[in-house]
Amino acid sequence: MNPLPGRTRGAFARMTCIVAAVAVVAGCAKRLPPPPTYDTLRADPEFLKIRAALAGFDASALRGKRIVLDAGHGGAFPGVVGKKGTREADVNLAVSLYLWGLLTDAGAEVLLTRMADRDFLPPGEKDTRPDLTERARIANGFQPDLFVSLHHNADANVNRKVNRTETYFKMTDPGPSLDIAQRIHRRLVEALQIRENRLLPGNYFVLRRAEGTAILGEAAHLSNSGMEKHLRQPETLAREAVAYFRGIADYFRDGVPAVRDAAPRDTTIESVTPLIAARIADDRGYAIDPFTVVLRFDGEAVASRFDPAEGLVTYRPPEPVPNGDHRVELRARNVRGNAAPARTWSFRTA
Repeated sequence: MNPLPGRTRGAFARMTCIVAAVAVVAGCAKRLPPPPTYDTLRADPEFLKIRAALAGFDASALRGKRIVLDAGHGGAFPGVVGKKGTREADVNLAVSLYLWGLLTDAGAEVLLTRMADRDFLPPGEKDTRPDLTERARIANGFQPDLFVSLHHNADANVNRKVNRTETYFKMTDPGPSLDIAQRIHRRLVEALQIRENRLLPGNYFVLRRAEGTAILGEAAHLSNSGMEKHLRQPETLAREAVAYFRGIADYFRDGVPAVRDAAPRDTTIESVTPLIAARIADDRGYAIDPFTVVLRFDGEAVASRFDPAEGLVTYRPPEPVPNGDHRVELRARNVRGNAAPARTWSFRTA
């Protein structure tokens, strides 16, 4: 006697049919061709091209860099769903995991905001804001050198012929965020060969909330029928991840300058003509371009002095300054074109 009731027997039969995708179950499925071997995968022309792109590629500048990868959507938010049912959340995560491996192997410290199909909603919540807020909190807590949010787009008018590569930099940061967005965008365009492409300032929530250098990538339109087919192939996901990887490495290889030892800062001084000073240093040892050093005092660009040998910027107001709060801002780029994060500080005269 069969111990399973009729409904359960039907479910069990369907389950064995699924299992037959990897093993033959008598009377339920035809014999499937053997899966491709490792040797045939290695010989795949597309994977060979991807491997060739990394052959001899210098990624040493990534060692020790702290990078957050935010795979967009997930859980209650699948994102774009292609005509064949491909979910953006899954594609974003697949590219992020591949990129995580590349960056980790290169010596970077990498944090993934999610590693599974999940969201960050409190029980009973349906709005996206808490999810995005938690992603930003996780990212900022890691104090990264770079925040990357990975997405795949959809045409607002549901035109399945539209396909673009779009890379967004944090709108409030035309310095490092723009610099790295340019490197990544160039690599994505080169790798994916999508004719229409745009590099744009972005005002997305996660970019606004990111405390440091941040970009958001919309590598392709999943709503495009042809592109959806490609995004279902592992070699396309690998190619995209490699493009991000190379763009990130390109940026860090050119050095990241930073403003240090700013003074006077967060204090009250009695001098009416205070000496303002700061030092600019590059993590790769590149020189600072003296023509890019701009110091603003209380909102006005002033004639500061820059010592290239010491990386020292100084300014003393020619006239007594009024009592009260004063604000200083310093910007500069190295000779490779990379900008230092804009540094602002304040002090009070009394």
